[in-house]
Amino acid sequence: MAEGWWEPLTARLGDRCMVVEQVGTLAAQMGWKSALVGGGVRDLMLGRDVMDLDVVIEGDAQAVAKALVAKFG
Repeated sequence: MAEGWWEPLTARLGDRCMVVEQVGTLAAQMGWKSALVGGGVRDLMLGRDVMDLDVVIEGDAQAVAKALVAKFG
């Protein structure tokens, strides 16, 4: 993705961007990559309202989910 993409993303997603960032941070701390995928990405690119966000984890997604629950409840 081109540089300068984070600021427009945060403007569109608001507080939900923190969730995406935390998933990515926790996955990276565990040695895995994560990516925003699916219809939410399409909607962002088309300037539509984003109804849901999908994240793929290149690694143990359950471990990342458990880490998120441990951190945020």
